[in-house]
Amino acid sequence: FGATGNFSTIGNYLIDLFPLPNNNIPTNSMLANYTLSGASNSCSFGVNFAPPPLFATYFVSCNNIAVSGVYLANVALVASNTITVSVTVTSNGGIYEITTTEANGVKFGASGTFQSAGTYTVMLKAIAAYNLPEFVNVFGYSIIGGTGGTPCSFSVAYN
Repeated sequence: FGATGNFSTIGNYLIDLFPLPNNNIPTNSMLANYTLSGASNSCSFGVNFAPPPLFATYFVSCNNIAVSGVYLANVALVASNTITVSVTVTSNGGIYEITTTEANGVKFGASGTFQSAGTYTVMLKAIAAYNLPEFVNVFGYSIIGGTGGTPCSFSVAYN
């Protein structure tokens, strides 16, 4: 950790320390002790590092994709505009992120944590920056996410 700067007057200062590049920050859960040295004093402090996140091993079932809501061109999507997918988790849980490709100005996504192995239902919602459909037509989407299985696709009709 380190910081640089100048003190303009004598007094007490709050200094923000930042990790230095290539400083070998621990990659597992542990308490790391550091010594801060100044011109005439030094002190020690500890930093608790959390364990790295565990990513789930999972695949999306292409058989159970459900499109819900009314989809209208030039009308922003709302909470009822969702895509529901079935996900099979083969690991002991972990974090996930599932998104879709963008079509007609719209993209769906969801993220969270699976607690354990098993089958889950995940609801994808429109991502805020991609929630205003532009045209009337049927548009195809592909699901991005998972660590195996067959790539999935679905269509949404915009009126």
